[in-house]
Amino acid sequence: MLGPVGVPANIRRGSTVDEEALIPALRGRAILAAGLGIFEDDPYVPQALIAQRVPDIQNGVATCPARRVMANLVVDNLVPWFTQGRAPTPV
Repeated sequence: MLGPVGVPANIRRGSTVDEEALIPALRGRAILAAGLGIFEDDPYVPQALIAQRVPDIQNGVATCPARRVMANLVVDNLVPWFTQGRAPTPV
């Protein structure tokens, strides 16, 4: 349903993405790519998905600069929450 420019993204546990169906869809270019943060046998990534260059989204945030930005965002939300009763980015 996504088509050749579609990119499904999965960041939650459970049976959201059918990995067995995803592999031929990527190989046949039925979809453009997939962004996965969770795999069926997490933390193990199927070799067939590695061969298709499907990124593990979690690896993208596991860098010092990314973690620093996330930590700063926490502080930037906690200080106003406790001093003003609101958070600038209430997610």
